[in-house]
Amino acid sequence: MQLDIDSIRALNQIANDRGIEMNMILSGLEAALVSAYKKYQSPNRNIEVKIDPENGEVSVKEVRTIVEDSTSIKNSDTEITVQEALIKGFKNPIPGEVIKIDYNPKNFGRIAAQTARQVITQRLRDAERLMVFSEFADKVGEMITGTVFKPDGDQIIIRLNERTDALLPRKERIQGEKYIPGLLMKFYILEVKQLARGPRILVSRTHPGLLRHLMELEIPEIQQGIIEIKNIVRDGGTRAKVALSSLDPNVDPLGACIGNGGIRIKAVSSAIRNEKIDIVIWSSDPSIFIRNALSPAQIAKIEINTSEENSAVAYVYPDQLSLAIGKLGQNVRLAAKLTGWKIDIKTIEPDRMPTLKDIFKEAIDKPEKTEKNEIPVQETKIKKSRSASKNKAIREAFDDAFDLQKLDSLDALDALDAIESPDTSVNIDPFNEDDSQNQGNISESKIFFDDSDEQNKKDIPSIKDIFK
Repeated sequence: MQLDIDSIRALNQIANDRGIEMNMILSGLEAALVSAYKKYQSPNRNIEVKIDPENGEVSVKEVRTIVEDSTSIKNSDTEITVQEALIKGFKNPIPGEVIKIDYNPKNFGRIAAQTARQVITQRLRDAERLMVFSEFADKVGEMITGTVFKPDGDQIIIRLNERTDALLPRKERIQGEKYIPGLLMKFYILEVKQLARGPRILVSRTHPGLLRHLMELEIPEIQQGIIEIKNIVRDGGTRAKVALSSLDPNVDPLGACIGNGGIRIKAVSSAIRNEKIDIVIWSSDPSIFIRNALSPAQIAKIEINTSEENSAVAYVYPDQLSLAIGKLGQNVRLAAKLTGWKIDIKTIEPDRMPTLKDIFKEAIDKPEKTEKNEIPVQETKIKKSRSASKNKAIREAFDDAFDLQKLDSLDALDALDAIESPDTSVNIDPFNEDDSQNQGNISESKIFFDDSDEQNKKDIPSIKDIFK
């Protein structure tokens, strides 16, 4: 039997169109002819079919084993006697020898053509599937450009080339991203499996590996190995954190990744729906690494929790608390994944500068000494006499940033009264009845002090003593 030239040309055309080797098609055709022959003759016979790719000649042979005589035959489909082998033209046949007998049954061409057509079609599909699997099995973990083809239930079909489609599951999509048919996108090859219906290829848009390949594509220092990516964590479409370290002390990983005017990091971000990317400087010191990972929040201090493995507490000021935690805990969650540490956020009160009330509290709260026979001075109603000029001098001393020379001769009560009272104070003599009746008309009066008051004034420290 022989295939005509047109058949050979048709097979070559199929091989070129499908991107399949001619040998794969011929092997499929040979298997189809073997199946057809067994169906036509006997399923127990050992058949061997060979097709010459040059001229299309089909060789059909039966494989049999030689036995001594007819009494030794156990299977007439696979064995032949020495006498029968001699009749077939074999010289000096030896029992146990395997021979191949040319066979050309009548009407086999028509039956073979009918059977082979279906088998060849199936074999072509199998060959295509095998080629697709072989092409993409080694590309798991790589980035590929695909075209959005159409939705298929809960998945999106992505066309990788003319004969290969991939699936984008819902959980691997960026939330809020629109997949318009015909749109070109970058994808991460997540999985390649060989199933009964053919290979299944899963791709992702949220995998950290996609961000890694995009950064290698846009940042030459990463591609050349000068800057090393230590770790990447992502919340697809919203935020990502990338830990980097530089193998060259002269190369700043932060500046190299951002680029002039942010052009490099913007190109990476635009490929994944303008995802916000935090560049974190990696450090072997956990405290420094955790502090960097919590950026952009300003961390007051980091304490390592010795009672629990890989646990730390980050202290922040109240105005940095929401920034450190992030929206729905996103910032601290990504920082924990990036560092591999459990991170607790706690607030710490900022250091407060002392006020004048704190400085003079001792002098204000100190009780005055009085004797039984003497009338105490009621400070809540009567203030000691202070001249306007003295009060003005005290204020000037404070305005001159606590000039100690000006304050040397002033006591604490002088300074406190100068700040809390007006320039011109109304002084009332408690022993003068006219003063008590005409308080509004009195501008200056005399006040009486007993000996205990003089002693109190000696005990009060001066401004210079306080600020030394």
